[in-house]
Amino acid sequence: MHTYENKSMPFANELEQAILGAILIDNLAFNELDGILTADSFYKDEHKIIYGVCQDLSEKGKAIDILTVQEKLIQKGQLDYIGNIAYLMELTSKVGSSTNIQHHALIIKEKYLLRQLIKISGDVTEKALEPTTDAFELLNDTEQHISELNNLESLKEASSAQDGLIEMIKSYENPEKGAGVFSGVNDFNKVFNGFFGGNLIILAARPSMGKTAFALDIAKHTAAMGTPCAFFSLEMSKIELMQRLTSNYEAIPLSGIKNKNLNDKLFLKMINSDVAKLPIYIDDTFSQSVGQIKSKALKLKKEFNIGAIFIDYLQLIKASDRYKGNKTQEIGLISRSLKGIAKDLNMPVICLSQLNRGVESRTSKRPLLSDLRESGDIEQDADVVMFLYRHEYYYPDDVDLTDKGKTETIVAKNRNGELAIIESYFNGSIQRFTENVEIEEAPF
Repeated sequence: MHTYENKSMPFANELEQAILGAILIDNLAFNELDGILTADSFYKDEHKIIYGVCQDLSEKGKAIDILTVQEKLIQKGQLDYIGNIAYLMELTSKVGSSTNIQHHALIIKEKYLLRQLIKISGDVTEKALEPTTDAFELLNDTEQHISELNNLESLKEASSAQDGLIEMIKSYENPEKGAGVFSGVNDFNKVFNGFFGGNLIILAARPSMGKTAFALDIAKHTAAMGTPCAFFSLEMSKIELMQRLTSNYEAIPLSGIKNKNLNDKLFLKMINSDVAKLPIYIDDTFSQSVGQIKSKALKLKKEFNIGAIFIDYLQLIKASDRYKGNKTQEIGLISRSLKGIAKDLNMPVICLSQLNRGVESRTSKRPLLSDLRESGDIEQDADVVMFLYRHEYYYPDDVDLTDKGKTETIVAKNRNGELAIIESYFNGSIQRFTENVEIEEAPF
């Protein structure tokens, strides 16, 4: 038996009564509780109901006193449940003034947080005892719940414009650095100047548009600039990724590498390639949960000081049982968790994503934010959303040699910068993005 099973839940009944009494005798007292308490913060059901009624009245701009609260309770059919007018009168006798209402509220909130922690720990214990529970998934869900509790902050003091200016100037003295030059395309680097710790970057496109090649190209440049990277591939094997990365790095045709059809010179070039020196750590485990990815990334950060995470791709991340069957909520939880990884590990997370098929049915095939699968949460959580678009993919007969491989990187959301369309050229033969079409692969 757990030691807490015979103990009562933490709550402070007298303080709950004092807070409600203060609200009923002072119409302005409720305003001091904004951002501290909700109806659920109270332990007793009748107190939840009374505070909820006060909240309704406040939101509608109406006065809060015994009479207005009584009338509202009558309308809701809950007056008898809370103890009638007699209990409302009793509440007002529990307090002399509203002077200490914020202090009392913080204690009530603390009790509420303790009750929530007890509930979370109980749920974790119950799930951990189930033989089919995924430990990493349970850990991620638990972290998500704890994170939600942490977001229930106490009152935060407002700062003056002068304080804000001083803080801003200090940030110039110690500027935050991006995680390296991310691309061989200068216009790309001008727009972003690196990605920063805490950023979630979504790179989305329809299949065969070059998402993986683009991500590997960025990872290559990032690693070459001295920032170790983790690359989680939930679709391709480690061998397939290394074939593409070697093709990109050495300008050796991918088809020759895959078909083992290289002349001796290129074969020696491949096996002696400096690509092996790039600090890129590939994990090709299929169907990983966010919790597993975070756990592995944390280990890689400790061992190799990785500074960026790449994930290919979002829709293949193993969903939590929490929202099983509801794809929108599943993806929403995943995107929030990815943002959490970026913040907790203080590094950018670049995650690839599929687009829905709606783009195929439009006259204009250029992707829009609404084309993201389950777009609402992904768009909200991401700091940057980029789309890849190649006109020749849809209209091959419209493209001449000078525009072959021309790719638009559409920056549709950029929380910390400008929106843009960045042009580059994709050489699919060597899986490389460049500023022009002049790059040629080595012959077989």
